[in-house]
Amino acid sequence: EAEEIFRSLLSRSENHLPLYHPRVLSAMFDVAIAARKNKAYSAANELLGLASQRISSYLSEMERTHMVHQCQAADALQPGGNVTQQDFGREALQMMESYAKIFQSLLGRRLVGVVTAANDVVLLHYCLIGDVMAVLASCLKLSEVS
Repeated sequence: EAEEIFRSLLSRSENHLPLYHPRVLSAMFDVAIAARKNKAYSAANELLGLASQRISSYLSEMERTHMVHQCQAADALQPGGNVTQQDFGREALQMMESYAKIFQSLLGRRLVGVVTAANDVVLLHYCLIGDVMAVLASCLKLSEVS
């Protein structure tokens, strides 16, 4: 059964990647799509809620990290300042950009093509990509102001 196969893939992904990784979240979406096809709506909704929590935690942490390092960047520019802090602020932005690209590229999965973009789980994927882009834009704006 498709749902069991997707659950197996999800389990392997969770064992080898960070729980907020785009591939893990996409595997969660795949299980949710299969569960909904099997009319297991509560299991699907539980997975989707967990995926939303994971990406929310990741984005919150990345935004907080960027803001802290952005504030410390001003100190790094002073005589005797620590340039490493400024570099890490840029790394946080690069990590978010990379995360957004990977997460968006996973909309090209074969299953997404089968169920179409009108599927509610696929629409959630688009919404979460929007959240990632909003946090990235906020951090980029903060970088411009500072």
